[in-house]
Amino acid sequence: AVFAFVAAIFAGTSSAKTSKAVWWWRSEDAARVDVSEKRLAFLAEHGVNEIYFWADLKKYPKETRALVKAAGKKGMRVALLSGDVSWIRPENRGFAEVVSAYLAYQKSAAADERFYALHLDVEPHQDRKLSDKRKWQLYADFVLRASAEVHAAGENIEWDIPFWLDNIRVAFAQRNDVPLLDVVMG
Repeated sequence: AVFAFVAAIFAGTSSAKTSKAVWWWRSEDAARVDVSEKRLAFLAEHGVNEIYFWADLKKYPKETRALVKAAGKKGMRVALLSGDVSWIRPENRGFAEVVSAYLAYQKSAAADERFYALHLDVEPHQDRKLSDKRKWQLYADFVLRASAEVHAAGENIEWDIPFWLDNIRVAFAQRNDVPLLDVVMG
């Protein structure tokens, strides 16, 4: 496919404004102006107004700033996309590294070059080493910890979530049977 970076497009109708978004997983596309311009034009032509962009902020900071700015000129806002199932484990430091790089980027970027949010796609259901009950509790705990950390820095955080989270229950707020969806949406 010419535009293989488009993993999904969805339309939300819960507000007056329709949202169309793409997950763009190819960080190196920011380094090729011809590629990023072509893809941004395609997205604009198809009414996309949000991009979840996975960016190697150490390798392509200048190019990422240019891509975010160019997307903004076409009416699209861009969030930094990241995620790793291993982050749900309390001893894992991978998320701390992502937040550190994200905050450093945000601080160094001009207003029209900043991400509007940190967009996480963690996918705890892919962890085959943990029992279902344990992995979902760790995920709930991670969501709370990560959200608090990002919000404390004055930034926004978003979550990709499976539609079936309403069937999973975890311990939260001194209760042992809370829908996980309530924790994530809380």
